[in-house]
Amino acid sequence: ILLVAITGFVVASVLCGFAQSLPQIVGFRLLQGLFGAALVPLSQSILLDIYSAEERGSAMALFGVSVMVGPVLGPVIGGWLTENVSWRWVFYINVPIGMLAFA
Repeated sequence: ILLVAITGFVVASVLCGFAQSLPQIVGFRLLQGLFGAALVPLSQSILLDIYSAEERGSAMALFGVSVMVGPVLGPVIGGWLTENVSWRWVFYINVPIGMLAFA
């Protein structure tokens, strides 16, 4: 399920980058959200399975930090990409990250 969610999110991200109209990008963002919604609970479940009871608190704290960094860095990186490259790269940036996550 995790691999399907990662693949779907990356494919939807690429489709967002290819969008030629507002209805297309809204539809592709909806698709991106549907696949992306599964990523957080699945990731937390995997963390709880991998780490022992003593290590779970630290693992979840590190996960929480990474979840909080995204909303801080996302607009900064997105603004830089939009200004210097193209708004489409806000979505294309998910491809290498998604490939790494899939591997």
